[in-house]
Amino acid sequence: MAGTLNLKSNPQLNSQEQKIVDRLIETEALKFGEFRLKSGRLAPFFLNVGDLGAGRELAMIADAYTTLIRREFASETGELHFDVLYGPTYKSIPLVAAIAMRLLERFSRNVRYCADCREIKKRDDSEVLLGGPLNEGDRVLIIGDVTTSGRTIDDAVPFLEKQKAQAVGEIILLDRRERAEGTPEFALETTAKKYGFPVRAFLSMDKVIEYLYHGRGARHGIINNDLYQKLLEYYEQYGGRII
Repeated sequence: MAGTLNLKSNPQLNSQEQKIVDRLIETEALKFGEFRLKSGRLAPFFLNVGDLGAGRELAMIADAYTTLIRREFASETGELHFDVLYGPTYKSIPLVAAIAMRLLERFSRNVRYCADCREIKKRDDSEVLLGGPLNEGDRVLIIGDVTTSGRTIDDAVPFLEKQKAQAVGEIILLDRRERAEGTPEFALETTAKKYGFPVRAFLSMDKVIEYLYHGRGARHGIINNDLYQKLLEYYEQYGGRII
């Protein structure tokens, strides 16, 4: 069930997206090489938002998420369609905190946030949330970093339901544009259909590859012809498609 990466249309990044990709490369949060993913796939690139260890980078990323929230999860008058920002893994802890601060600074929206620390605390579910509490009936926006196979969300949604909260959407920084397990469809679209809520990404890997190959990346040798071919071969095997 192979897929392909749609590069022929030469999609473009806007100025905000370009600045963030540039910074991800400069900080080596986005790397190229060989990386074994949790899904078992051997990938030619890897994004680790945990490598963004300074205030400027975290502010830039928070701005990206906030842009997406305003576009996809808010009304025209600025009312948010959720009550709580939720980070499903400990890597999301700085993200949800920074996004909450940005929403207050830029849009005067005082939003609660929490992050799942089960992996750290090893205790019962009532003691694993860092940040504000989850209340019954809360509308929750899930904050992720990347989507590959959809496993993280498969754990997050049942956990939220156990807290009697409702997931109303997910936003991620990068859509890897890979297929979900057991289907040729994009993991992002599969997740949205499975749970009945929108899943949105700030960056799409097809645009990132084209930007780094034809634009800034070509000048700096980030993606050369050999790496570009490896990326195409990877997506021939693991790329998703719309069905």
